[in-house]
Amino acid sequence: MELNREQIIKELEGLVNFTTCPEYIKNALSLIKELTEEKNKVFEAGARNLSRLELSYLTLEVENAKLTEENERLRGCVKSKEEVETIMRATYEPLVKEIAKEQIDKATADTVRKMQERLKAKANENETFPYGGYIHFGDAIIYLTATLLPAPYAIAAAAIGGGLADLLTAPMWILPTIIIKMLIVR
Repeated sequence: MELNREQIIKELEGLVNFTTCPEYIKNALSLIKELTEEKNKVFEAGARNLSRLELSYLTLEVENAKLTEENERLRGCVKSKEEVETIMRATYEPLVKEIAKEQIDKATADTVRKMQERLKAKANENETFPYGGYIHFGDAIIYLTATLLPAPYAIAAAAIGGGLADLLTAPMWILPTIIIKMLIVR
């Protein structure tokens, strides 16, 4: 049972002559009253908070029960990992293989097309020599020596110059080059 200030003062007045009591006792009584009021407020707030917590706890228990029930219901619907993998493999594996084959075919076709374009570009660059071959400054020197030098010296110069050029670029053609260069000068 709580006492308010007036009740406390009345009880103390019966014991003490309140009008003649010192100031510090009056201050102590005021402080007691304030502390009592503060304590009552704290208890009331605590009781309200406790009620809210109890309500929140009950709400959480209800939600938990609903979720548990829903979880149990869904557990019957979900297949095992192995079943899901089997279904996925049966459904998507042929599709993935088909897509992969299409991608490989497309990449192969692109590569062949690019190679054909490069070959055409290379052929256009070498229109004067479609089957390969080349002309070099050494051929001009061979013709010059053929006109300025006597035949045996011109033949030797042509054979040596052409042979050395093929030795550095295409060694398999050394012998035919030596014979052809000798015949050109003659």
